[in-house]
Amino acid sequence: SDPFFSVPTGASDAGAVTVCSAPPLAMQDVLPKHWLHMRACCSASDDGWCTVEVQAPFTIVNACPCDIFCRLNPLVTRTHLGKEKDRFTSEPGISLELIVGDGRGGEVRVPQGGQAEILPLRLDADGFFHWRCNGKHFRSRAKRNTNCLIAVLDARHGEIIWNCFHAVMPSDPGRDRSAPLRIGSQSFLAAFDLVAEDICVSFALRDEDGTMTSWSLPVQAVNTTHSMEEVIELVHRGMYVHLNASRQGREFVVYAHWWFVNSTGLPARLVQPGGPGKMHPVKAFGEHVAFLPQVRNDAGDGVAFVELRGAAGPVEARVPDIGGSQAVQLTPLHACCLRTERIALPEAM
Repeated sequence: SDPFFSVPTGASDAGAVTVCSAPPLAMQDVLPKHWLHMRACCSASDDGWCTVEVQAPFTIVNACPCDIFCRLNPLVTRTHLGKEKDRFTSEPGISLELIVGDGRGGEVRVPQGGQAEILPLRLDADGFFHWRCNGKHFRSRAKRNTNCLIAVLDARHGEIIWNCFHAVMPSDPGRDRSAPLRIGSQSFLAAFDLVAEDICVSFALRDEDGTMTSWSLPVQAVNTTHSMEEVIELVHRGMYVHLNASRQGREFVVYAHWWFVNSTGLPARLVQPGGPGKMHPVKAFGEHVAFLPQVRNDAGDGVAFVELRGAAGPVEARVPDIGGSQAVQLTPLHACCLRTERIALPEAM
């Protein structure tokens, strides 16, 4: 193949490099470029040996109890809502560090003299987003319905331009040329044919009936300042389904804090409030697994609504702490127990 060439990996991954080897000219129509991420660790002794760690530039780990679907660099429709500006003063020769919170647990660094996209963005209850400049905290009001920002840092004129957008995934999946990839439960997908710094990822689930959820707005693979938990928000039959994600090195791990499995042998199921009318069934995914809705009572405790099909109505039960249990009287004749257990992932993950 052709000689390797490299691309920068950023300050957060110092000492490492992502390299690529293109296939021979005669094979470039049938073989993709192949990327590898390499880190060297040389000993302080004089023996001349150096350990080189080689891995995929980017790996998605599915720690959920069901299959997940993902798209890499999916098509997103953005509607420009307008601009906002903030001014700042800085001393000559002092570099600026601008970090913008996405409201979901992640942070994005804006390069000096450049721009960065914050997607998806969740505003606070007052319609503000939050950012830091050289360690000082600020907040700014965005245009109504903003869920995407493109921040432009103009250090020479002491100005930050916030371009506000409303981003949605296309309603017609056929418009998106990126093929959906399925990742099995508690397995992973290693991506070798692209550079992690250029990747954003969108996720979806498929329920037991074969119906897909909405595709989530894409999240950046490695564009955060440090590893934090983020929320992936899906919509299914008008109800929200929340997954969680965190970055561990060059791995993007998708998981759920809580899920529900009916082990009673009875036709019991989770239901949840939402909109007018009665409770709505929580759809199951994979092997009859339902993700526990984020519902709290007046005391702030997490609760679950469990229903026996054909019974008078659902029963509210407090979600017990790990290792604990809570009695649930579905009917006068059906006494059950809601128990919380910690699940260990396979060592291979």
